[in-house]
Amino acid sequence: MTTEATSSEVEEFLRGSSDEVAAYLKNSIPVIQQLPEKLRHPDSQEGTALLASAVQGLGLLNDYLQALQAIPRIVQSGQAASFAEIERKMGEGIQQMATAMEQQDQLLLADIIEYELLPALGELQHHVDRLSS
Repeated sequence: MTTEATSSEVEEFLRGSSDEVAAYLKNSIPVIQQLPEKLRHPDSQEGTALLASAVQGLGLLNDYLQALQAIPRIVQSGQAASFAEIERKMGEGIQQMATAMEQQDQLLLADIIEYELLPALGELQHHVDRLSS
């Protein structure tokens, strides 16, 4: 029994996972876009609840980005570098978010989401839409 995936299995995984990520991004980006405004109002508990969901989803997106970079077709097409750069940007944003949360700095957290994270998610969405098409 072999554990290596065939080319068609890899392509099927790529299409299926990219379709799922594209749908996730389509639904989550509008919600995440609301986060900075909600976080800038400290009396709002809604921002904190949305943030918890967003952080969980970001971890899954990071896993997806890492998996993509190992797929031969992605590597050969040169897209792996783009996905690595998006992963780097998201990783930096998540680290900055963690620091802002530790410091309980809602304004900094809102700025990181608005100016660091959302642009990276938009870039990811662009690339994923191309893969799932």
